[in-house]
Amino acid sequence: MSPSATLLDDDVQFPEGPLWHEGRLVYVDFDRQQVLAHEGGRKRVLWQKAGTGPCGLAPAPDGGLIVACYDGNAVAHLAADGRLLDYAQRDASGQAMVGCNDAVADAAGGVYVTASGVGDPAAPATGKVFYRAPDGRLTEVAAGLHYANGLALLDGGRMLVVSEHLSRRLTAFAVQKDGRLGPGRPFCRLDDLAKPVPETDAWTGGDGIELDARGRLHICEYGAARMLVCDEEAKPLGTVGVPARHVTNVAFGPDGAAYVTAVFDGLKPPFKGAVWRLAPGYPLART
Repeated sequence: MSPSATLLDDDVQFPEGPLWHEGRLVYVDFDRQQVLAHEGGRKRVLWQKAGTGPCGLAPAPDGGLIVACYDGNAVAHLAADGRLLDYAQRDASGQAMVGCNDAVADAAGGVYVTASGVGDPAAPATGKVFYRAPDGRLTEVAAGLHYANGLALLDGGRMLVVSEHLSRRLTAFAVQKDGRLGPGRPFCRLDDLAKPVPETDAWTGGDGIELDARGRLHICEYGAARMLVCDEEAKPLGTVGVPARHVTNVAFGPDGAAYVTAVFDGLKPPFKGAVWRLAPGYPLART
């Protein structure tokens, strides 16, 4: 990682879902079932609920947070102070949302949430994307994804890109009215952005993805100790090394700094991880 990196938190177990929200960094401690707020050099527990497995975060239109809860198969709505306002485990049609993983908000106050589906490389592709409308209504908008994970809005919000973690590829959807999506099309394969690392296994793939203010898409490669960086046309730009193998997600602050979450060993407890801040202007290694 760049020498401009600063360690913010090394007392966290399976950190995920960083988000710059209301002037502070928020992220999750998945193993401890917590949503954390970090500001002024200190952190505090914003929300904790056993059995939820908070994983991804997005801003709610009321100033609160939307939480994708992996273990709870649910989408939670928190007030800004951490009070639980809603905990939905099914969409408007009564369909279950299996393995809610990550979330991203659109400009209209809606939120896209991935439901990963069955976490098995040999299993059928059962991942889905749901759209939470500003009024809280949840609707399925995409299906048939091979472990749907991170997602990001590109092209001014006109395109949604989703990581199919277990297929090592990103799939793009045109955003339509009311949050609906057009048919999926290939966006890129991770192997087209950089050569696979020697340690690549069946679980090495794209986790969280995030677009920075310069239009560079950062793809956290879980299992490869790096982020892959490309432009909005999927042209490779380089990589950013991370000092932990299982890189889970990244967020960008208002000053352009990157906040990266990663786990040193995501395969066995206690899933010790860390959160780093990369100062603006961090370099990219060429592939």
